[in-house]
Amino acid sequence: MLESQLEDRKRRRKKKTMMTVRLIVYSGALLVLVVMLLSLRSTDLSKTLGGAFEQLRNKGQIAMSVQKLIEARELDGVPAEVGWKFVRLRLTITSKEEAEEVALSRPCFQLVDSRKTKHPALAASPLFKARGTSFDLKPGEEIQSELVFSIPLMAKASHLHFRR
Repeated sequence: MLESQLEDRKRRRKKKTMMTVRLIVYSGALLVLVVMLLSLRSTDLSKTLGGAFEQLRNKGQIAMSVQKLIEARELDGVPAEVGWKFVRLRLTITSKEEAEEVALSRPCFQLVDSRKTKHPALAASPLFKARGTSFDLKPGEEIQSELVFSIPLMAKASHLHFRR
């Protein structure tokens, strides 16, 4: 009888150890999966925004392209409001006009999120700090700068809405 109790204890201990090992392995696999999904999400956002800019490329008087999209909880050391995040777009804007200047202003740029809500570009964007919130692009001029938007934390950036 003593031997059977010892064997039962060994079996239970072995079973408990195996369950712990499985839990660790599954947790690790889940962590790897979450990291992969988050990295794919960043890539998808850049591709989505890049595609939206490509659609704008042949419309109107300017061409735009996105080099990078960065999501952050703070901007130049200033934290986002609770429940919000900053989306920073590094882009190139080129005037396609040959004869006259193209007037641009802050209301021209709005970021549309996954909920179809439009968010205006922030005046704190490096583009507006350098050139003012209204400025003109000379014929053929190309500028590289950044636009910053504030969107809800759980929303995803979908595309840039540009309207003059």
